[in-house]
Amino acid sequence: MEEKKAPMNHDVLLEIAKSIPGSLFQCEYNKADGFSITYACPEFWNIFQMNSQPLPYFPDSDFFDMILEEDLTALYQSMTKSMEDQDLWSLDFRIQYPTKEVRWVHAWAKASDQNKNDFCWNGYIKDITDDKMQRLSLMEDQKRWRFSLEEAGAGFWEWDIKNETIYRSAQTLRMIGFEEGELASNTQSWFERIHPEDRPDCPDCDIPYHELKRCAICPDGWFDSTNTIEMTYRIRKKDGAYLWVLDRGKVVERNPDETPRLFFGYIIDITSQKNLEESLKAERALFEHGPTSIIRIKNKEEWPIVYSSKNISNLIGYSSSELTLQEKPFLDLIHPDDQARVLREAKDIERTNKVSQNFIYRLINDQREPVWVSVVSKKDTRFEDSEDHFIGYINDFTYIMQSKRQMKTVMNAVKTLILVIDPSDDAILFSNEAAHQIYGKLEGKKSIDHFWSYHQFSTSGKKYPSEELDEMDFVTFHPESTKWYETSVATIEWINGKYVHLVIQNDVTELIEALDSLKQSEEEKESLLRAIPDNIFILNTQGKCLKSFIRSSESTKKKDWIIQERPLEDCFSNAVAKELLAACQQAIQTNEIIFLEYELTIDHKTKQFEARFLRLNQDTILMIERDMTNIKELQQITENALNVAQDSVQVKSQFLANMSHEIRTPMNGIIGYVDLLYETSLSKSQEKYVQGINAGIETLMHTINSVLDLSRIESGQLDLEKVPFNPLEEVAYIVESFLPYAEKNNNQITFTHKIPSSLHATLLGDAYRLRQVLNNLISNALKFTSKGSITVSLDMVPIDNQKVKLTVSITDTGIGIPSHQINNLFQPFMQVDSSTTRKYGGSGLGLPIAKQIVELMGGHMTVESEPLKGSCFRVVLPLETETPLSDQLSINHQLSIHKTKEPMDTILIIETKQNRSLFQRLLLKQQVLCDFSVHLQEAIEWIEQKNYSAIFIENQCLNDEWLGQISQNHPELPLFLLLDDTKKSPSLFQHIPQIPLPLTANKVLQELEKTGNTKED
Repeated sequence: MEEKKAPMNHDVLLEIAKSIPGSLFQCEYNKADGFSITYACPEFWNIFQMNSQPLPYFPDSDFFDMILEEDLTALYQSMTKSMEDQDLWSLDFRIQYPTKEVRWVHAWAKASDQNKNDFCWNGYIKDITDDKMQRLSLMEDQKRWRFSLEEAGAGFWEWDIKNETIYRSAQTLRMIGFEEGELASNTQSWFERIHPEDRPDCPDCDIPYHELKRCAICPDGWFDSTNTIEMTYRIRKKDGAYLWVLDRGKVVERNPDETPRLFFGYIIDITSQKNLEESLKAERALFEHGPTSIIRIKNKEEWPIVYSSKNISNLIGYSSSELTLQEKPFLDLIHPDDQARVLREAKDIERTNKVSQNFIYRLINDQREPVWVSVVSKKDTRFEDSEDHFIGYINDFTYIMQSKRQMKTVMNAVKTLILVIDPSDDAILFSNEAAHQIYGKLEGKKSIDHFWSYHQFSTSGKKYPSEELDEMDFVTFHPESTKWYETSVATIEWINGKYVHLVIQNDVTELIEALDSLKQSEEEKESLLRAIPDNIFILNTQGKCLKSFIRSSESTKKKDWIIQERPLEDCFSNAVAKELLAACQQAIQTNEIIFLEYELTIDHKTKQFEARFLRLNQDTILMIERDMTNIKELQQITENALNVAQDSVQVKSQFLANMSHEIRTPMNGIIGYVDLLYETSLSKSQEKYVQGINAGIETLMHTINSVLDLSRIESGQLDLEKVPFNPLEEVAYIVESFLPYAEKNNNQITFTHKIPSSLHATLLGDAYRLRQVLNNLISNALKFTSKGSITVSLDMVPIDNQKVKLTVSITDTGIGIPSHQINNLFQPFMQVDSSTTRKYGGSGLGLPIAKQIVELMGGHMTVESEPLKGSCFRVVLPLETETPLSDQLSINHQLSIHKTKEPMDTILIIETKQNRSLFQRLLLKQQVLCDFSVHLQEAIEWIEQKNYSAIFIENQCLNDEWLGQISQNHPELPLFLLLDDTKKSPSLFQHIPQIPLPLTANKVLQELEKTGNTKED
């Protein structure tokens, strides 16, 4: 048998009960005896304010009446359910003492059945009145807090940490675009909507505050804080947009182990505040660097400055820190004469809450000098203390005030009467000296009383309500001065930003009197019209002739001097009348002068007429008719004469070209033979004669070329080429060719350029004509400079990516040119004076031709000169580049002296036999071997058989088929074109290097040197 334990001593139970919170009790229930208390600690009886009762105690009605009725029912239900479930029951209920005091108690007990009819509960009971009242008070506070938050537009939330659920109010959800039930009631659903940049730095938790280093599970975390936690972050709304929120929360309830159980907080949308902060930052940045300074002052005595932008120092010299740290009185910065006005304006701003626009006054800078400023000021309502502050935006107005004084000076200098009227109060702001002489001093007076009242308007009933005079013109009469004024009124923006009426009066007394005189003399007016040699018709819009002044009646059917109230059909033939009526309607529609030409057959002769139509007003049209027959005949005669002249110029040009060719051909031979003769053994006198012959021939050839070019220019037949060329190489080559001549005359010639390597571009233009111009200018510089220097400068400046401006300057230290004679330089056959021609020679054609060539190329030529000091001729040409400048490669060019070289192989010359023997003698003399051919096919066969250094071919022998064959089979073989100046190379061959005739050995050697097919002599 199992041994029974001895029952626990009563005293021991009592000691155990004292250590348990509350009071232990035991109660039983059976159907026979009902409810009874079989055990209770002393504290049990104290809770019910009863003396200890003998046990078992059977409670009477007085005992149960202490339990409030609504709580007694809950107690019965709990105990009944405990009996059914054999489980514990727990309940908070109220008891009311006879003194009417109500106390809250908490009881719980576990049921155990002793038999089928008996039940027993063991439990404890505790007075929880203080805790219960605190919780009820907290709940009431939370209700009031929630109501206040909802009314203020804030949302609240409760976080049950133990159950890991979070409750969000409807306002909280609506703030991010959700309705109740749409967002999960957990922390993750909220945290994942926080902007990535605002999420926590802690990798071990999902707390949405990146400033926190610890979390709820961390011993030093923010859950241990007893203070309110406040954070700002961005939260993503349902539509994807972000808004800024202020989130505040605090632990409001903790577990018995002091761990947080309930966290309560609220959330506010601060997006507008954030936007305002960003706006203020941007505004401050704008004012820190812009021309406008910003200043904020307290609305207290002397107006202490609490903020100023940094650029205030540019205006008044004081730094921002000097003004704000010491709260310098702004009133001390205002000019003493303006302080009263500014104070009145400030009181007006404070009273009406208006924005003061462009208020102008003076400040005193750190040098005690006045500075005019224009200020926009208002109350500052962006901060909590804004009612006691003003904010101002200050602009420097000194320059404008100076301009105002200058403008007034100008207005006072003119004879026109000028007034400026403020339409808001009709005050005259300004009147010039001319107005003072008529009306006296007007500033500050009302215009209706002191200006307009003195005038009689030409239109009856005219008044001056300022709002009706925004922009109009009218005539007024001033009785005191007996003068008429044309008065114009316009609305303009005045220097202080206000809109004013600008009144301008011009004295038109003489004009009015003239008009009156003209009205009084209608016969004089008609006599004036009759004196006009044209027929004049005044028509209405239907084409009816209201009045006419017929000078010649040949074009009309009627011979009457004046035809009135008749349609055009009665004055002209039907066909012409229809054309005139159509032109009349066109003049009405377009309000422009319409011209019409027509022919009439009169007395078997065709006459030509011109009519002009002008709309005079809404009802009348002016028609002026003129007989153009004689004028047309004269035009035809002039045209015919012009054609004859052009034909004559054509014939002259052709004649000069033919004659030039006929002279040039034998002249080339003479030059060649003179060159050969010069190589023979000659006495000193013979050598002198040969040099004279050579100089005369060169002069003659130059004159022939000049006359021919002048003829081409005059007849418009000088065609310009557009081929690629390198300007640096061209100019350097030209300068190099003059080096021997310069050394011979003890002159120094230099070549400089300012072209960067990135601009070494290939240009498109007529390089031959450019050489012609520069040869002429450099030759003149050398001719008129004795033992001096000549400098040739080249510059090239980009105009755009496909065009440059090329400038070539030739500067000498020669005899110079008087300023009054410079224009004569560019007249054909003109020299500065006759002595120049006798001493230096020349035909006077070089510079005129050069200037016209430059102008034909789209450029211009300028001259700067001073007698006995020298001259500077400058050629400026706009030229296109072969490729865009951005694609050009840099090329380094250097001016070098050519060395004499000899050919490695034989050259081939294809020509017309006319100059063969001359070519052969000249070239063999210089040890240049050459073959001659007159047939292209024969030349091809020779090229295939021999190794030629180069091919020289006359222009008239070349054709495109032969050229294509040579280019394809022998692309490495240099090809040169021998060109007579009288001929023009076809555009197809413009890429081939050209050598002008007469041909010399030096020219051949120079061209061969460029190809590299030579060796040192």
